[in-house]
Amino acid sequence: MVLAALSMAPGACAEANASLQVELSSPLSIPGETNELNVQVSAAGTVIGRGNYLLGPAPRDRWPQTLPIVGKDREAQTVAIVFELRMSIPGVAAAVVGYAEAQGELDRDGESVLPVVVPRQCIDADGDGYGVGAGCLGPDCADDLPEVPAVTACAVVGCATANPCGGDRVCFDGVCTARCAVAADCGGSHLTCQLPEGACVCQKPCSLSSECGFCFPAPDNCQVTIGWTCKSSCCAP
Repeated sequence: MVLAALSMAPGACAEANASLQVELSSPLSIPGETNELNVQVSAAGTVIGRGNYLLGPAPRDRWPQTLPIVGKDREAQTVAIVFELRMSIPGVAAAVVGYAEAQGELDRDGESVLPVVVPRQCIDADGDGYGVGAGCLGPDCADDLPEVPAVTACAVVGCATANPCGGDRVCFDGVCTARCAVAADCGGSHLTCQLPEGACVCQKPCSLSSECGFCFPAPDNCQVTIGWTCKSSCCAP
């Protein structure tokens, strides 16, 4: 499947001018996860060309796609290329769901091929496709465990009663934390076992919630809340 050539000058011809064939692929599905490709080409720090391509109708409905980039003359040159995959919905601002940068050589014979994989625009520590970003499959209740994606969107409605944390973790206060039966299971000087939930939580003597985020039951112990972790001095962001 060949996209329309991205030419650096009006009337540029791949047979006469230096060119490069870019072979694009991505884990993002067309058109379910992306329906638009934006390309920007620069040389020596100056933008020399831009292109916009709709994805979806055949033959632009699958990967890989070939994008010919044609220079303004016969001279070979090194170019930097930025690729953005977007999801466009009428009436809604387009979201960048995939992003990649690459460098290639426009050559005289036009036979250079540059393979480029455009990954998801997603902060995903465990590589399961779930995390933070428009290109993610969804939010992740435990981004250090690839076997635990978001059974329920924990960032929105909590980990859910079905406990998507799995294994030795349990959902408590909207986050996945270590499972325990007694405080000794938690293995930390500022950790205790919250029962009946069986979840390891942070504790330190306190009198006011302002001292460490959440004092429960006040005055008693500083306890971890969403986005907080146990540190040597107290629970903190």
